[in-house]
Amino acid sequence: PREMSYAMDGVYVMFPWHWGGSYSIFSPNFVESTKLSNGVFSAEYGRAVSGLLEVNTVMPDDELHFIFDLNYISSSLFLSTPIGKKAGIVLGAKATYLETLVGTYKTLGGTAADMLEAPPYIRDFFAKGYYQPTDKLTFTVNGFFGSDGMHINMYKDDVESDDEVISFGEMKYDVYQGIVGLGANWMPTDKVQANARFAWSMMYEDLSMKMKDQGEIHYNKDFIEKWGSQFPSVHEGGSYNLDTFSDYYEKVNHQMVQGKIDSEVVLNDFSRIKFGAEEVLAFQTTKENGYMWSEVDFGNAPYPAYMPFKFSIEAEGIKTFNTAAFALWNYGTDESLLSGELGLRAEHAL
Repeated sequence: PREMSYAMDGVYVMFPWHWGGSYSIFSPNFVESTKLSNGVFSAEYGRAVSGLLEVNTVMPDDELHFIFDLNYISSSLFLSTPIGKKAGIVLGAKATYLETLVGTYKTLGGTAADMLEAPPYIRDFFAKGYYQPTDKLTFTVNGFFGSDGMHINMYKDDVESDDEVISFGEMKYDVYQGIVGLGANWMPTDKVQANARFAWSMMYEDLSMKMKDQGEIHYNKDFIEKWGSQFPSVHEGGSYNLDTFSDYYEKVNHQMVQGKIDSEVVLNDFSRIKFGAEEVLAFQTTKENGYMWSEVDFGNAPYPAYMPFKFSIEAEGIKTFNTAAFALWNYGTDESLLSGELGLRAEHAL
């Protein structure tokens, strides 16, 4: 997923996924159409390696629509309504409620989910509106805010293990996403249209983990055969006590501002051209700290050492400025024997 590029209503979206890439933020109720290009994709877009996913969201129409979806882990609401004769709005929300299921399970005496302090969750809100002052001019605004994550807290008394070494700790993982987009579409003639778009998006990740290992470890057979002759303490049945503590956290704040203008001209029933330009400014702040235990091989030492190491990474204000221009020639239709696109794209990254 992180090698692809994503576009919603013509502008880039950073990472439109929940739970690390397994669940899309695009609810079917809000999607008008999708197009997945695997490998080769249109020269209108860049910022990708393995493919492009283009999503166009629904437009409000002249009738009132209301949808309520309910299943065993989530529910969603969808409302589309006109506002007078020249405007309309779409609103929607989606939420999982594994908390209710887990809470009920715990109330009934179940213990397998005791470690779930906050079960995996998704909270999404979507809005889109339009205003059409004339038949040839349309303004749109859309927005999305979503969050997902989970909290696990595993105390020593909660751990049941047949091993002599037990691990316990906690993990908190929360991700917040936001998108706001503005658009304008102008059709001076039936064969010419111009578009302008502006968008701001953000993604904030907050991850923390703590882990403690305690107990007695017996030397295994392979270790005894390799090192038993050099260390009298290493013998069959020998052991050592393990008592380690690890701590890690990561906070990433990623924001993107972008603008795009393009124009499309219909040459005939089978041919049209499109050209445009875009600017994308992305900036990111990352903070990462850790205190971890790991095997370290010193090279000249006869055996590796198990020891702690501490690291800290802080990157403030990483900025990337992309400028791009493109030109396309599309020929053919869905019904024609031959159809395709010839495109040229130029990019500059600073």
